[in-house]
Amino acid sequence: MQEIKEGVFLVGAAGTYAMFVEMDDHVVAVGGTAGIPERIKALREVVEDKPIKFGVMTHHHNDHVLGVPAYQAEDAMVLTVKEHEPVMRAAATDADSLKLQFVEDKYVFDDGSRKLEIIDIGPTPHSKHLLVAWLPEEGILFEADHFPTPTNGQMAPAQPVTKRLAEAISEKGLDVKFIVGAHSPRVASIEDLRKAMALNEVKVAQTSP
Repeated sequence: MQEIKEGVFLVGAAGTYAMFVEMDDHVVAVGGTAGIPERIKALREVVEDKPIKFGVMTHHHNDHVLGVPAYQAEDAMVLTVKEHEPVMRAAATDADSLKLQFVEDKYVFDDGSRKLEIIDIGPTPHSKHLLVAWLPEEGILFEADHFPTPTNGQMAPAQPVTKRLAEAISEKGLDVKFIVGAHSPRVASIEDLRKAMALNEVKVAQTSP
């Protein structure tokens, strides 16, 4: 468990991570990869008195909806896009009782002391719809499958999905300082993203005729 900023936790292991954001009287969970029950258990060691009221599913791929039953067990509202409803219900313990909130472009949580925005940056080369979580005051962006970051060491050259993430950050005017993801414990900086983009440019230049 890492507390990136006060009340913002990146929790996980073995290549699967979720972000938990404390609001005034509840918690918003972001990410649905494997191990969500264990991530929730770890969170409860430090945040004991706030229910998880919302669980954000980044997209519809099989490895990113495994957490749906865990959020349903918490009686949380699951955030997704309308097109992904069948996949979410299929992943649920009980499809009929699953509580869903659909995101159209953006969904904003704001309790007066903290703002959390859920933004659809799709289409991307990976998914037609891709929800990211953005904390504007903290400058923290949570993403899935678009910025592969090694646990340590140098960034890899940016792939098309990473370039699309960078484009979306620019298009939406997000003043990103830190990037965390569903598959790495590393808290990357915006400079790490720029380095990956620059490495891609160098690679293209070296291989061009």
